[in-house]
Amino acid sequence: MKKIYSLLAVAILMLMVSCDDKVTFTPGPESSVKGTGVFFYSYDAQNIVDIESDSVDIWVMRTDSTASQDVPVIIEETTNKLHFAEKVHFEKGDTAAILWLTYDNMLEGEEHTFKLRIPDEYANPYAEKEGSTRMQSSIFRAKWENVCDTLIFGPADNAYPDQGCNLQRLPGRNRFRFTNFLGSGQPLEFSLKTGYDKDNIYQSKGQIVPLTNVYEDGDYWYFTNGGNYDSWTPVGGTKEIDYVMFYNYETYCFLDLNYSQTTAEELKYNGLTFLSDYSAHYCMLTAWVVYTDGTSGWQYIYLYLGYKPDNEPIKQ
Repeated sequence: MKKIYSLLAVAILMLMVSCDDKVTFTPGPESSVKGTGVFFYSYDAQNIVDIESDSVDIWVMRTDSTASQDVPVIIEETTNKLHFAEKVHFEKGDTAAILWLTYDNMLEGEEHTFKLRIPDEYANPYAEKEGSTRMQSSIFRAKWENVCDTLIFGPADNAYPDQGCNLQRLPGRNRFRFTNFLGSGQPLEFSLKTGYDKDNIYQSKGQIVPLTNVYEDGDYWYFTNGGNYDSWTPVGGTKEIDYVMFYNYETYCFLDLNYSQTTAEELKYNGLTFLSDYSAHYCMLTAWVVYTDGTSGWQYIYLYLGYKPDNEPIKQ
C-alpha cells in the first residue's frame, strides 16, 4: 500500500512541476514596415507583345496610401534588350503605380526573361495582398500568322452588319487571336480548351478560352474591351454596345478550323468572294448583349472562316 501512495505522490509532484513550467513562444521577426507593404500585382508569366509595341506596364501596389513614396525595384535577372525604370512612384492617396518596362531591337519570335524583387525594407510579408514581392516573367515578341484570309462575325438577329477581321495564330502554340473582336477595334486572344491539333491546325475544333481582354465569372466571361469595358458601335451599326457576356461552355462558344472543298460554299464580304465551309464546319459564340439604350438580349454570333479561291488551306 505504501508503494502505491509513493507512486501517486510522484505523479502529483510531476504534474505540479509541469503546470509551473511556462510555455515560451518566439514570434517571427517583425515586418520591416508598418502597413506600407509594396508588392507586384497579379501578372502574366509571359507577356506576348506585338511588333508595333515597345513597352509593358508592370503594376505595383501598396497597402497604405497615406503618403507619397518612391520605391526602388531590385532587378535580379534581365537581358540587354530590356530596360526598367529605377523606381516606381506613388502619389499620396494612390495604392497603385506603374513600373515602366521598355524593350528594343527584339525580333519576332524572341523571348527575354527577367526577375524583379521589392526590397525588404518596403515589403511586408504579413500583409494580405493579391500579388507577390517577387516577380518572374518574360517578354515574347509574337509572330502572328493568318489562319485564313478573312474571319466574319455574323449576328443571327442582324442587330448590326457582319464584322470582319483576321483570325491569327502563334506558330507551334495553342494561341489564337481575333484582331478586331466584334468591330470593337480591340483584339481577343484565346486558346482551344480541347481538340487542338498541333500537327495540323485545320483539324482543330474546341471551346474558345479567352486569354486577354476578358473577365471570367464562372459560367460566363465578359469581353472587357481594352480592360475598361468601353462601349462601342460595330461598323455600320446603329446601336452602341455597352458590354457583352458569353457562355463559358463548349456547345455555346467554339471554333472549328476544319475545311473541306466538297462542302465549301461561296461567301461574299466587303465586295470580295471567299470560300467558306460554314455549313459542315460552323463556329459560334453565344452572347448576352447589353446596349447603351437599355435594351439587351441573347445573340447567336456565327463565325465564318473565308479563303480566297486560290488560297485554300490543306485539303482534308
